[in-house]
Amino acid sequence: MTLSIGARQFYISCELLWTVLSLQENLRSDDVEYNNDIGETFAKNWRTLYEQMTMWTLEAKHVPLDLEKYHLHDHEQVVGYVDTISDTLMFQWKKKITSAAEIANENYRLFKISTWQYYFYCQFLQHVLLEFRKLVADIPASVYYDYYQKDTALFSSLLELLEKERATHELQIINNKETLEKVFENLNDYPASWASEWREAVLDTVQEIGSFA
Repeated sequence: MTLSIGARQFYISCELLWTVLSLQENLRSDDVEYNNDIGETFAKNWRTLYEQMTMWTLEAKHVPLDLEKYHLHDHEQVVGYVDTISDTLMFQWKKKITSAAEIANENYRLFKISTWQYYFYCQFLQHVLLEFRKLVADIPASVYYDYYQKDTALFSSLLELLEKERATHELQIINNKETLEKVFENLNDYPASWASEWREAVLDTVQEIGSFA
C-alpha cells in the first residue's frame, strides 16, 4: 500500500519544512559565537513563532497518514529514506549558508559570520515558506490546502517577521555608508535558489517513495 500522490506531497512538504526549521537549531548548536550573538535575538524576536510553526509541522504531517490509514511503523523503508534525505539536505544547506556568510563577511566585516548566517537563514526560511504554500495549493485534494488555510495567520506572522529581520540587517548596512550591491554582489540570489532546491527535493522524494511497496 502506498499513499496517494497528494498525500505524499503534503507529508513530504511537512517533513522537509521541519528540516529547514530544525536547521536553525543546528546552526546555533555548532558555534558558541552564534549562540551568544544570535541566540538572544532569536529568543527575543521569534522563538514563540518558531515553536508554534514546528509544532504545526509535526502535527500536519500526520493528516494525510490518518486520512489514508497509513501507518509509518509498517513502512520502515519510507521512514528511513525520508530521514536520510532530511539529514543530507540539512548538511548541504548548513554548508551553503555558512559559505555565503563567509563571503558576505569578506565584503562587510561589521557583521560577524554568525550574523550573516542568521541573515541568510532567515531569507532561506522565508522563501521555503512561500514554496510550501505553492506546493500545498498544487495538491488536487482541497483538504490539505484547507488545513493550511485555517492556520495561515501563523505562516503570515512568521513571514512578516522574517521580512522585518531582512530589512533591519540591510538598513544597518546602508546606515554605515555601504551599498547593498557592493556588499551582496549576487549573494542575495542564493536563498531563493536554495528554496528551489528544497521544492525539487520535495517533488523528487514524493516520486521516489511512491515506488515503494
